Amino acid sequence: MDPVARRDVWNLVNEVKRWGRTVILTTHYLEEAELLSDRIGILQRGELKRLGTLEDLYRSMPKTYRLVYNGVSTATAGVRNERIVYDAADFDAVKKIIEERALTEYSVRRVSLEDVYLELIDGERKDDGA
Repeated sequence: MDPVARRDVWNLVNEVKRWGRTVILTTHYLEEAELLSDRIGILQRGELKRLGTLEDLYRSMPKTYRLVYNGVSTATAGVRNERIVYDAADFDAVKKIIEERALTEYSVRRVSLEDVYLELIDGERKDDGA
């Protein structure tokens, strides 16, 4: 679907939900699932791996916040600027890093449904020896 048709479908799904009806939507677009769903199921190889609200799925992650900033590394032969990613279990831990390092330019985001999916699938792959 093009972006206009996609938004039309989203509007239709929301309208049907307002009527008190259940809509089962299958999608590979996790942003779409985040925006439209009251409950989300994650399938792998035809098996339901997780089911819950978006908040339930977020809480299933060991680390729920991601801080990204530029830092200086001296690990290589020269000093260079590099992108640093720090995952934290709670926002207080993120605030502590920002304050300790006196960061002025950074981004903080909460995990996404894609992060939940990748964490779940990657864990399954490791268990399979893949």
